[in-house]
Amino acid sequence: AKPDDIGDQVQMERTPYYQIINGCNLALEKRDLPEASLLVWSRNDNYDTAIDLEKMMSGADRPTAFVCLTDYYAVTLMMHLQKMRVKVPEDVSLIGFGNTPWCELAATPLTSMDIKMGKMAELVVNEAYRKIRPGQFIRFNRN
Repeated sequence: AKPDDIGDQVQMERTPYYQIINGCNLALEKRDLPEASLLVWSRNDNYDTAIDLEKMMSGADRPTAFVCLTDYYAVTLMMHLQKMRVKVPEDVSLIGFGNTPWCELAATPLTSMDIKMGKMAELVVNEAYRKIRPGQFIRFNRN
């Protein structure tokens, strides 16, 4: 989806998903790798996804790696790839995001980027609190 105006662009740039996509693109650019070699996967499990994936994987310039925006997407993508007889990680690399229990359900062990949700929550709450009461912070007890 393309932003309609600058406000939409700013909102989109603040999302973690945008940051993941942007980070992947910057890493590819820095290493002079073609954009098609890594695909950021943000689709769910449906019929159109399977058709798109088959087209993508049958081409000569098929991706060699996928970064999935969630572990759930990674697991469903892995199932689609396995149905197509594409082996993970031998034929294509796959990484999830979140380090959630979905990783344990994957047929092949899934690498996943861990999100420090507690730290993220602390930062968000402190930012909101800073705006309400400048100079003060909340201390969190991490058990």
